[in-house]
Amino acid sequence: MQLSSLKTKFVKIFVGSVALFVVVAMPIWVGVWFYSLGVIQLDCQRVEPGQVRCDRTQSHFIGLISTPKTTFDQVTGAERKTKTRSDSDGNQISEHWVVLVTHEGDYIYVKDPLQFYPMQDRTQREMQTLADQINQFLASEESNLSLQWDTRWRPIRTAVVLGLALVFILPCLYVLLLMR
Repeated sequence: MQLSSLKTKFVKIFVGSVALFVVVAMPIWVGVWFYSLGVIQLDCQRVEPGQVRCDRTQSHFIGLISTPKTTFDQVTGAERKTKTRSDSDGNQISEHWVVLVTHEGDYIYVKDPLQFYPMQDRTQREMQTLADQINQFLASEESNLSLQWDTRWRPIRTAVVLGLALVFILPCLYVLLLMR
């Protein structure tokens, strides 16, 4: 076999592998990403002094699909939780979420489904703010609280995902068209 023939076969196998990745894996990845985008709504009412009930609703696919409402009775507090781990390069990755504390236990109110390294500090602050708002409501005499956690249009994440998709898809389509 000649060297140019080997190069041609290698290029075809490589481009075919990348195209297979783009055709199979990339749509799945983008679909999972779109599924995680939505709104989490928390509506709390003071039923009587010292007793608060909160209803949580969540949407997926950029807010197009809603999940059934979840009700939490006798909410007594909210806490920001953190889990830290190291990736393969030794970088610290922290996940942050907010739990509602009730007489029956802790229930996750909101957890950021897509956390990137640059967003960790922002996510930690946002989760702490949500927990603080819930706790301030519980300590007050207000009758209602309504909070939203909206992940539909996070510009940095949207740009990263769409940019990655275009970086992989367009060159593969171009090479496949040239190889016809």
